[in-house]
Amino acid sequence: MPSQSRQETSANGSTTTTTTTTTTATQADVENSTQAVSNYTVVSGDSLWNIAQNLLGNGGRYMEIYEANRDTMNSPGAVRVGQVLLIPGAAAVSAPSSSVTDDVLSEVEAGSQEQEEALAQETGTRVEELPPDENLVEYRSGSTATGGIELAQGTWLDVTTAHLSGGEAQAWETIAKNHGMSEDLLIPFNQHIESVAEGSAEEVGAAVTPALVAGVRIYIPSAAEILLAQCRKRAKTMSEAVAKFKELSGSYNLGMMEQARQRASGEVGLGYGTSGVDGVFYTQNPEIAGASSRRTSELNGETEYRVNWGVDFWKCSVFLNDVAFSAGYKPDMTENDHYRLAGQLHWSKQWEEVNVSQAAPGCGWQRFGGTGSNESHNAILSSFVEVEDVSEDMEQWTFSIVGAESDRAAESERVHQIKKGTNENSSGKNIRFFKPKYER
Repeated sequence: MPSQSRQETSANGSTTTTTTTTTTATQADVENSTQAVSNYTVVSGDSLWNIAQNLLGNGGRYMEIYEANRDTMNSPGAVRVGQVLLIPGAAAVSAPSSSVTDDVLSEVEAGSQEQEEALAQETGTRVEELPPDENLVEYRSGSTATGGIELAQGTWLDVTTAHLSGGEAQAWETIAKNHGMSEDLLIPFNQHIESVAEGSAEEVGAAVTPALVAGVRIYIPSAAEILLAQCRKRAKTMSEAVAKFKELSGSYNLGMMEQARQRASGEVGLGYGTSGVDGVFYTQNPEIAGASSRRTSELNGETEYRVNWGVDFWKCSVFLNDVAFSAGYKPDMTENDHYRLAGQLHWSKQWEEVNVSQAAPGCGWQRFGGTGSNESHNAILSSFVEVEDVSEDMEQWTFSIVGAESDRAAESERVHQIKKGTNENSSGKNIRFFKPKYER
């Protein structure tokens, strides 16, 4: 078997060079070393997942390594070449050979049993990773392709005649909106529907739009499943996508995204429509002006305070700060217990601006162009931002947001032509991204 020389430092500080063969830790190795501690130097291609898999015999134990090194790591995905990690319970376990390429390791994490058996027979060969399955079934909770990470499960919805009352095409849009997502996200997760095999002229990306009839079961993906799928589309390998997902799920991003989709769902989401429901919206924040314990409802298993500010208020700002509150962060409230107006997020003490290159799902978003309700807008960024050059002086930013739209809180795509080196779009409005600063 291929071998590798690697420096490792024991708990007493002594350094040794160890030659290891391509192997995975046995259960006995792990059990015999659970009380031991060693140091490990990160090499190219490492992630906490594969380090835990190779040194602890279980990639799912990556959080044990993260917790032991939180003083030097900002997130589980923030490992760097040359970094020395404290590995609890790993002194007797050897590391893998670097001759097993990153692509091979990612195939073990992401592939089927047949792929793993083939890998075992051809350990020294380079295995090209397959492109992501367009059905997105591989990103569902419980799939072996997720690298063993645990994802919140989605839900199933039985289509009824009521869903189809506006026509089949409208049904996809309505169902998606009612669950805080766009149909472009919902349809790819539903390629299991039998009518897909029959083909369809209408497509969403690479996915066929299935025909809907009463009784068909639709899968509503969780925010975590959608986020992993988005990470995979941006990554070269599944292991890279999993590492990015772990980084985002270990920070504010996934929690904010979960709450954005939740608060845009059902009756709660309907209240944030800029046309309003007689000026009524729901909030989980009992401190906000107008919230009263005498006017509460149980929606989605949570207590919601019914608030009526009239029809002319900044519902996009309310949605943004309600998401932050429900995700466990301090919303930006003014002296009169209202939320800060849309377009003023850059003045907030509860939000911190981030560069477009660091913007990711779960960030706050601001379009600021003036003081009128049509000039400024707030929302939650629900995708990564694609930046493309369009000319010598301009670039294009393409992304999706979840925010208060015309009839409810919903997801929509945004495309902005931006002057290079600025946040200013071609209409003279500023586009900014933010992260919540303080936990409640």
